[in-house]
Amino acid sequence: MEKKPLNIHRLSRMMKSSEEQWILNVSDVHFDSKNCDRKLLKKHFDLAKKRNAWIIINGDWLDVMGMKHDPRSIPNDIRPEYMKAGGSYLDLVIQDSYEFLKNYKDNVKLICYGNHETNIVKRQQIDPLKYLALLLNQNQKCVELGGYQGAIIMKFQRTATGDRRTSKWYYHHGEGGGAKRSKGILNADLLVSQNTWADVITSGHDHSKWHLPFSVNQLNERTDDWYTRRIDILRSGSYKKKSKEFGWEIEKNFNEPTLGGWWVRYFLEKEKNNYYLSKTVEEAK
Repeated sequence: MEKKPLNIHRLSRMMKSSEEQWILNVSDVHFDSKNCDRKLLKKHFDLAKKRNAWIIINGDWLDVMGMKHDPRSIPNDIRPEYMKAGGSYLDLVIQDSYEFLKNYKDNVKLICYGNHETNIVKRQQIDPLKYLALLLNQNQKCVELGGYQGAIIMKFQRTATGDRRTSKWYYHHGEGGGAKRSKGILNADLLVSQNTWADVITSGHDHSKWHLPFSVNQLNERTDDWYTRRIDILRSGSYKKKSKEFGWEIEKNFNEPTLGGWWVRYFLEKEKNNYYLSKTVEEAK
């Protein structure tokens, strides 16, 4: 992956007409949380490895609410392996994340910041994602750090002719406290109006999960023809199950999250001797 200024990232591959490229888009994994469904996470990442998929983590890979003086911290929510005597909580969390992700480092292309990571940077002046990326890239740089928001430019070049097809993503981890009834869908029009250049708009944060295909009219200035272009808006769910006892989620009466992320599949589709880049969206569940 090639990183450009202002959190612009580029992915590219050569593709035969019969091939496809899968992308697993996830957010809000909260890997170190006691309530993270690691079995489901491994299932999805193993399938991504089998499919040779690109994995994009759109913020809050870490939970890290067990830091000293964190008002959200509840001792019973901290995994026991992070409570070792004499051990550094944050070091143990980062090492544990590395032990899991190193098996998929050829697939994980981008790890972005979420509010849980930026909270640690602000409160503790420590950047855990930076150290996690250093571990993953110690032998060969393969994983890129993304911002809280940014763009991903994906270029697919057809092997036979060298023709290039491009898909553009806008990512933002998310904001707000979570709309219990609309689940953030009311913001879809605003997201599209602000990012009409994008083919996929992805966010997370509130642990809601939905996919909204959005059609926009476009004008081909070369042919003076109108055409319709689809923008897929993806709100990733989470891998963190809601606590059944007490705590922040119970007190705020948050909705039960729908776990998992989204699969996006790119492939070349032939029409009248021309090849077009097409995509499908499937739920990772």
